[in-house]
Parts: sequence; C-alpha cells; structure tokens
Amino acid sequence: MIHIFRIQEESDVNDGKFSRRQTLRVGLMAAAAAATLGLAACGGGEEGEDDPQVRFVNATVDFSPADFWVDGRRGPTNVQAGGGFTGYGFVRDGTRPIGVGPAGQNAELTVNRSFAEESFTTAIALMGTGGNEEFRFLDENNDLPPTSNVRLRVLNATTASGYDVYVQSIVPAAGNAFIPAQGYNSLSAFSNFPSGSRRVYITNQGSTTVIFRSSEFNFPSRTVGTLVIVPNGAGIAVVALQEQGNGARLTHQAP
Repeated sequence: MIHIFRIQEESDVNDGKFSRRQTLRVGLMAAAAAATLGLAACGGGEEGEDDPQVRFVNATVDFSPADFWVDGRRGPTNVQAGGGFTGYGFVRDGTRPIGVGPAGQNAELTVNRSFAEESFTTAIALMGTGGNEEFRFLDENNDLPPTSNVRLRVLNATTASGYDVYVQSIVPAAGNAFIPAQGYNSLSAFSNFPSGSRRVYITNQGSTTVIFRSSEFNFPSRTVGTLVIVPNGAGIAVVALQEQGNGARLTHQAP
C-alpha cells in the first residue's frame, strides 16, 4: 500500500469556500497520484477509502518551513510557518509515530497517534508556551448542523490570553454572537452561524475593536469547520479547515 501526501494548492489564500465533503473526498482519491511530496510506510493490499487520512498545519514559529513525518519517514515537506497546511494523505490504521522538524532536517518532535479506519484527522504543530513544539490533533467526526447553517469552533494556537471571533458580514458590534477563543491551545465548543459569504473578524477578548478582518469566505450550508488562529510574523492569520474537506489560509485585509 502506497501512502501519498500532497500540499494543498493555495492559488489565492484569502478567497475560496468550503467544499462539500463527499465531492472533495472523491476528488482526493482521484488525485492521489499527482503532486506527491513524500511516501509514508507501505504495506499489503490496495489503497482505498478504508484508509485513515490525515493533513498537517504548521502553527509553529521556529520551523519555517517545516517537514512532517509519518511512520519514521518524511511526508509533506517545506510547509510554511504562519498557517501553511497540506491536503490529506493516507496512513495505515493503528498507532503511528507522527513527527515534525525543520525542513531538510530530522524530526525534533515525534508523538504516537492512533488512527481508526475511515477516519479523518488534522494534525497541528504548535509552538508551546514554554518554547517546545507539540501537536494538537483534531478528529473530524462531528455532527452536521441544520440546513442553512455552518458549525464552527476555534483553536487558539497563539500565546495571546484570548480573542473573540465573529463570523458575519458587518463590523462587530455589542450584542453580536461570537466564539470565545481562550488562551493558548484552547479549543472552543462548536457554535452555529448562518451559512453563506461571511468575513472572519477577531477582536481582543471583551472588545469590539477589530484587530483581524478576513476577506469574504463562503461557508456552505451543513458544513463543519475549525478556525485555527496562528502566529503570523508580528500578527495573526486564520486557517479555516472544513472537516473532511478543503481549507484556506486567511490573512488580515484592511478595510
């Protein structure tokens, strides 16, 4: 069995939309032989939809760019810091060592992670508050929201004490619904928002003064996603990741 990874294409990192999960899953299967970046472990049998799939996000500061490792072999390479991310790649089910390190060098962090058949996982490499890297794994098996809604949560991968995250078409004001993003490595609960074209606005916790404003992004009905706030130079960026779907790296767009 050949396990292939590929970098997510980002022709315009600030524009795009979530793709419906069934369409993208089939698309990834069909495109698996193209744009290969590395091979993980091999085994017997034919590759198919039973194989777990994993993608990676580089939210570190020191690894710019980063290489990721699976089963002791180099997988996706040269994934940029500040929210660079990959497409899905196949892995064998069971417990597998997952690693990350500076591009062209050995992995500096390796952890074991169990992958179930037919599962989808996002592996996010973080810069710990003490300066040491660590992984945060997101299982992508959450229930879909009702029609005309998108279900979102937020992961704060920065060292900031907290943010308020708004998903709407207008500048935030008192009384608007938001997702509270607590301190470092804090994952919020899910909240439902109306689907459609929206911006992601971020303020410091308890404020309505905007410090981050994305371009418009389309959140289709009945999709589930995670917004990962990552360090990006002196500021922040947001990686919008649909469960079992695509993603986009959103940067600040001044009004």
